[in-house]
Formats: sequence, structure tokens, C-alpha cells
Amino acid sequence: MLTRKELESQIVLKTIEEENEKLVLQWNFASKDPIYFLEEFVYTFDPHSEPTCQKFPRKQYLRYIAEKWINESLLLIAKSRQMLASWLCVALYVWDAIFFEGRYIFFQSKKEDDAGNLKIPLSLLSRAKFIIDHLPPLVKPVYKISQTPCLLYFSDTNSTIHAISQDSDAIRQYTATGILSDEMAFQEYNREAFESAIPTLGGKGKYTAISSANGKEFFYRLYSDIE
Repeated sequence: MLTRKELESQIVLKTIEEENEKLVLQWNFASKDPIYFLEEFVYTFDPHSEPTCQKFPRKQYLRYIAEKWINESLLLIAKSRQMLASWLCVALYVWDAIFFEGRYIFFQSKKEDDAGNLKIPLSLLSRAKFIIDHLPPLVKPVYKISQTPCLLYFSDTNSTIHAISQDSDAIRQYTATGILSDEMAFQEYNREAFESAIPTLGGKGKYTAISSANGKEFFYRLYSDIE
């Protein structure tokens, strides 16, 4: 006959096994639905909030943007502050890299530090690392990180996220499957960066640009369909 302690241990073990089975099922579903991945698995970091680590919110406008990202190869997002647009797009490209083979994704900003410096908490690559590090240990992908060049590499899928500046030559050296340009309106060479980026996608990749307003420069004209 089992002692009370042995019985309680078996109950705990069974509960853990059931929770793990549920988690694996949820993870499999997330692999097919990026919006489910966002709302069930993604955490964001905001140094001005309490707590600083928060689950990705269930907001209708964020779902709308995510649906557009799923269905469109070219997406321009005009944003205001506190919309979580950068977190949203970083998370979507992280989803792409961890679930699909051979992805090569660029995160592009005005300066390389803004895109890839891991000492800057809200750089694009730091956000990607934060999202991955806060996934449940049972399903968290194995990755390697490099600061020179600024890379996240996922060994399970052989996929890479590469952080670059607006004037980097790296984007011309690869066939990209995805490009995220952050605060594009504030990049002095945004036209040149855009014109260099599009051919590398080969007609099959995704180009996403997000920015707050900065006058009627190239991003504004592109967003307004003037260009």
C-alpha cells in the first residue's frame, strides 16, 4: 500500500505529464498559427511598466496587423508610440525562424546598435532574444548568438536572424526570406536600403517596414502609394 507521500508524488508526476502533453499540443498549434503563438507564448519587456515582463496583449488591431503580415509579402505600418508594432513584427519573424527551415531574416535599423546590440534592451535582436528566452523550457529552441556579426542562429531549423544597419552591404550578399525595417522614415538612406532589399527577396520573401511619422520622406510616399 502506498504511503501518503508516495501517492502525492505520483499525483504531482501525473499532473506534470499532463501539463507537458498540453504544452506540446499548444506548441504544435502555434507552429501553424502565428497569432496563437503571439497570444499564448510571447512575452514583451517594457522598462517603464510594472511588471516589466508582460504577456503579449490580445488586441484586435494587433491581430489585424498580424493577419496582414501573414497574407502580404510587402507590408508598411505607420505607427504611433506604445502600439507594440516593433514587438509584434519581431515576434512574427521569430515565429518564422523557429518553425521553418532555412529562413534568412534581416532586422534593419538606422544604426546597427539599434538593430543588434544586445546591451541595448530594446534593440530588435534583444527583443527577439527576450521572446525566445521566455518560451517554456520544454519547447524553447536551441540557438546560438553572435555579436560580430549580430546574429541569432537556430540549429533545429538552420534559420538565421541577422541584424544590420541601413547602409550595410550584408543584405546584398544573401537571399533573404524576410526583412524587417524599423523606424524606416528616420533612415537617411531608406530609399537605397529598400531598393537593395527587394531584389534579395526573390519574389517570395516578406518585406515589413514600420515607422512613426517624420515628414513626407520616402517611407511616407511609399506608404501613401505616391512612389
